[in-house]
Amino acid sequence: MFIFLFIYQSYAQKEDISEKYFGIKSGIVFSALNFGIVEETLNINTGFTGGVNYRYFNQKTVGIQIELNYSSRGGQSYIEKSKLNIANDTTGNIYFNINTKYIEFPFLMHLRFGDKNMLEFHFGSYLSYVFSQNITYEENTTNYSNKHYIENKFDYGINLGIGYGVKLNKGTLDFEIRYSNGLTNIYKRNSINSSIISQNQAVIFSLYYFWNVKNFLN
Repeated sequence: MFIFLFIYQSYAQKEDISEKYFGIKSGIVFSALNFGIVEETLNINTGFTGGVNYRYFNQKTVGIQIELNYSSRGGQSYIEKSKLNIANDTTGNIYFNINTKYIEFPFLMHLRFGDKNMLEFHFGSYLSYVFSQNITYEENTTNYSNKHYIENKFDYGINLGIGYGVKLNKGTLDFEIRYSNGLTNIYKRNSINSSIISQNQAVIFSLYYFWNVKNFLN
């Protein structure tokens, strides 16, 4: 984050154009869990995201964007029955699906090119916290109850996005596609089969509306 601020301040010295925006967003999240298991079929969870946003420019092209979001994520994996110590049932795998709800705090650099119609790019980091999770198993049994919940509820990762914005009378309407990749292992090493990584991944389609503070107050 400090690197982004340094880059932003370097650009800001060249041209002084102050713009402040407050906004809201809503979108769809397509998420999965990366366990680094090549042979595993990737299962995509579909969820929702929404939140409030602040965007600030001190020159024409480069700005910062801060968000506070709700985001539902998840994915699918499996556990070998032989590791569950269940008598007379030790062959094969049990698949489970986990659905999580996060509070997220992304901090992004925002680049825009154009006047009324703008091509936009975002890149930066995020912090998040799991406040709710639910697990369902392929087999209807109580033997696996309360197992495989996320152990590390805090997540940290990177965001990369591209979007298209249109300036309106009092603000802008933006559409964005964002890739989000967690850098934190949400499970302990080797706790899910032999996986040494367990990271969130997501592609997010979002629609934003930003109010220009100066125009809104006039």
